[in-house]
Amino acid sequence: MLFFSRFLIGGLALATLLLGGCASPLNSTPYGEWVQNDPASWALDASAGHHLSHTLKITERPDHTPDVSLMDIEALVALALERNPGLLAAERRVERLRQRRDQVMSLDDPLLQIASLGEMAQTASGRVGFMAGVSQRFPFPGKRDAQGNAADHMADAAQAQLAVKRLEVATEVRRAYWSHAYARHAIKVLDDDKTLRQRLRDAAAARYRAGTASQADVLSATVELAALEQQQLTLNQQGHTAAARLNDLLDRPTTAPWAKPSMPKVAVFEATTFDLQHITPDTLLQQAAHHPRLTTLRNQIAVYREQRRLAQLNRYPDLTVGLNYADVENRGDSPVHNGDNQWWLSLGVHLPLWQEKRTAAEREALAGIAETTALFTEQQNHLAFAITDALARVTAQQRAVILYETQMLPEAAQAIEAAASVYRAGQGDFVTLIDNSRRQTTLRLMHLAAQTELQKSWADLCEALGRSPSDLATSIATSLKTNIETKKETPQ
Repeated sequence: MLFFSRFLIGGLALATLLLGGCASPLNSTPYGEWVQNDPASWALDASAGHHLSHTLKITERPDHTPDVSLMDIEALVALALERNPGLLAAERRVERLRQRRDQVMSLDDPLLQIASLGEMAQTASGRVGFMAGVSQRFPFPGKRDAQGNAADHMADAAQAQLAVKRLEVATEVRRAYWSHAYARHAIKVLDDDKTLRQRLRDAAAARYRAGTASQADVLSATVELAALEQQQLTLNQQGHTAAARLNDLLDRPTTAPWAKPSMPKVAVFEATTFDLQHITPDTLLQQAAHHPRLTTLRNQIAVYREQRRLAQLNRYPDLTVGLNYADVENRGDSPVHNGDNQWWLSLGVHLPLWQEKRTAAEREALAGIAETTALFTEQQNHLAFAITDALARVTAQQRAVILYETQMLPEAAQAIEAAASVYRAGQGDFVTLIDNSRRQTTLRLMHLAAQTELQKSWADLCEALGRSPSDLATSIATSLKTNIETKKETPQ
């Protein structure tokens, strides 16, 4: 019996060590590869992609730098949503939080206790050789559900934050794209105007040689050419900055080249089809009711509610069930006792005597609900302002683009052509000619700026509504059609 007891003790101890020392099944997966890399050893390399996606090989996304020369803006947005490291981090955060439910819903590990040394109990049939028992704690009903629900809502909040991040990245790509487009097209405008002013300088030089104009006319034309070159230097810097920002968003090398983006003749949509004067902010506000920013806060409120529920349930005791065994020797003083081994069940409860911490936890959850509810209202107000502001900017800039194209630019071109003809004929004031030329350059740049800002404001409106440009355009078209049909049906 003594040998059997020691054998059983040794077996239990060995089994405990083996079960407790099992290697993680993730060591042989890509998860194990991530922790082998030391971020401190990563060097900044502008010619390679970010280490997150290239060194750790977290995903199967292509390592090569894509050719973006022929991509339109929405293709670039799709590429950014696929490659952006910030989005990758947000995706991994969702994945990380999705693992919490299994952790909080699982029971605690059972407790194995072995007593084999010391003065054991003495019976008539012999001494107790050793005692062993295993116990399992069972939380009060509802506690694990509350913890699991809270974990699910936290993961859902992270999923909504991922959607917010996708909107932000898409908007940043669109804004950077149009900043780059403006810089490149503005440089082309200045190149065209430099050619025009060179012709004006040549005309002034010809009149100066003929004695019908002063040297000041030639010098003025030269100064104007130098001013255009200075503007081009500034625009070049802006273009490089915008291109570097695009590369950053697309996880491309910072210095990767870009082709000149195209600038649509009528920005965003055909003005004759979409008259935004008939679209009001109230028409669009309903579409933002399920914006990911609001969804994030709704889930956070749900988390606090589950935490409050858990704090209330923690006032009730948990149950512990145990199974115990005692090995009794049969070498005692009584010949009529055979030394039968003992076993028994045990029940225990955890007494929740100290309620202060549970009360504080419930108060914390209630404060969290109130805090997040206020944040929800603030976010609603912010979205309402963002929608109203973006819609106003889109409407105003759309009308400005049309005004530039239909009236201001054609008239400026006619004015400078008339002044140039008069000057070449030996009459007219060169200052007036230069002023007209400068005004035309300014108007052309303002036209480009209006187109660019229209595109950026449209991107802002899409983000505020949580919609893609194509979906938003379809929605506006439907709203306008509904408004027109309603007006036709309404009796005058």
